[in-house]
Amino acid sequence: MEEQFKEHLSKSVNPEDPVPEIFALDSSLNRFYKMTVNPQKDTVYAACGLSPMEASALVVLHDIQPVTMSKLAHYCGFSPSKTTRAVNVLVKKGLAKREVPEENRRQVYASVTERGYGLVEENNRRVFERFASMLSGFTPAEKQKMLACYSYILEMYGRHCGHPLTPTEARHE
Repeated sequence: MEEQFKEHLSKSVNPEDPVPEIFALDSSLNRFYKMTVNPQKDTVYAACGLSPMEASALVVLHDIQPVTMSKLAHYCGFSPSKTTRAVNVLVKKGLAKREVPEENRRQVYASVTERGYGLVEENNRRVFERFASMLSGFTPAEKQKMLACYSYILEMYGRHCGHPLTPTEARHE
């Protein structure tokens, strides 16, 4: 299988511009993930009536809280107005809250409520179970190779795109 993959790459990748192939592979991985590991229709977020944008904001809040609205927009990749709309829905559903510190009333912080935290944890548990089931057929060596690949890709994105590698790093920015 690995030889077939190497042969495919040698034929399909333009060595002077591999960006289209990287984009196609990234898109395929995203589609595969959405179809097998975390189908939108199958999430606890869909059951709560959350849009994908609102669910994304909730997940970021779960991982990096409390966070200013502007940083939340940055981490989600949303415009400030879309972030505000998403947080409005989350607050209305009791999944998030806003706080304005006394020392700086111009800053607005958002964080998850206990209910919001539990919702993300439940979704993460379900997704993990599906993911673990999917990987159960992989050999230990394949799993280690996958771990190395994902780690390297995440490190490159973090270095070149300016996004934090982990929630812990984001909290200490």
